[in-house]
Amino acid sequence: MPDPAAAILEWRHGLADLERIVAHGRDRLLADTTASVRRASTRRRLEHLRNGLGAQLEQIQSVFRGAGLESRARPPAEAGAPAVGDTTLSYFHQIHRDWGWPDAEIEAAAIAIAEVCGKDPLGKTLFLGAGAARLVRELHLRQGASATIALDINPLPFLVARKILDGETVRLTEIPNSPRSIDDVAVERTLGEGLEAVANVTLVFGDAFSPPVARGAFDTVVTAWFVDQVAPDAAELAPLVHALLRENGTWINHGPFVYPAARPVRARYTADELSEIARDSGFDLDSTDIRRLTFMESPACNQGRTERILTFAARKVALAAREETPSAEPAWLSDTSAPIPRLEAFRARPLPHPFFTAVVALVDGARSIDAIAAEISRQQRIPEDALRVAIRACLADLAREGSA
Repeated sequence: MPDPAAAILEWRHGLADLERIVAHGRDRLLADTTASVRRASTRRRLEHLRNGLGAQLEQIQSVFRGAGLESRARPPAEAGAPAVGDTTLSYFHQIHRDWGWPDAEIEAAAIAIAEVCGKDPLGKTLFLGAGAARLVRELHLRQGASATIALDINPLPFLVARKILDGETVRLTEIPNSPRSIDDVAVERTLGEGLEAVANVTLVFGDAFSPPVARGAFDTVVTAWFVDQVAPDAAELAPLVHALLRENGTWINHGPFVYPAARPVRARYTADELSEIARDSGFDLDSTDIRRLTFMESPACNQGRTERILTFAARKVALAAREETPSAEPAWLSDTSAPIPRLEAFRARPLPHPFFTAVVALVDGARSIDAIAAEISRQQRIPEDALRVAIRACLADLAREGSA
């Protein structure tokens, strides 16, 4: 990451935020139980939830301590009520899905990918945005990866995955949003039970959009459940994947098209648009599959959904004109610590979103993308890593339109 120490400090702050949220939530549950609840079954449910919240927090603290990370309260100037959906618990249910629930969802994904990949081994493989990393494990073992590097910026899923990939188990409590029964209000599981250690899988905390790896070094790049939720614009992601692959290397994509509300409408691509983007970026689509798969259906929860999933294997082909022409990307886009010049393109047209306005207002000829991310993070308490990706995409969009 551009600033590892800052990232680690933010993880410690996030853990402290979680501790405050849990303490407040448990106090409210205790007050509710003692003040007004007379039905025995309801009291049992609230007590079970309160105990589960406490157990879950202790387990998460243990995972962080195992990595040498203790919580640290934010400075008074940054303190306040932590936002619901604290980043420490981002993708928490995916950890349970990957390592604790029945294997049906992961198995279905692995089968869909195997069908488009054929029998050729994956070789040296890179996962962008690997999440809780169960699919990393399965493809590494099943599809003949010689070595796998998986990137993500979220701490808890990788800290759990690293233990399980090393042959350990992790006790972790799931608290479903819509439990099926009183006993399902808080379910403690042993994650990774029965799974053997796996060699040659490296988990790296790193930015998938500025990956700390050599270009042209990989036989396979995998983007699973990534293009819609994580990538700001698939049209910018595809050339990056192309650059990471060796000649005739393979891009494997697997995921739905469920975009966040903040994504610009122009970048909410459909399956056929994504296929076209891949071709325009120097790929031949060898095999494509679309099927409806179950997604995030916990055995303890009433909720769950199905998603229409696009899976493809696309082979990198030469783009002679592109390879002969030096990249037109400004240096300050590839080096996020470099100053951003005062470009007229940033102010030459109405801006499509308040976030664009906030970013452009901070472009003063001296600030870099890193500096703007730090400033907005200070103001809004949004993680800098997430901001850096969004700011880069915003400025790249404005610069591209300004040069058109």
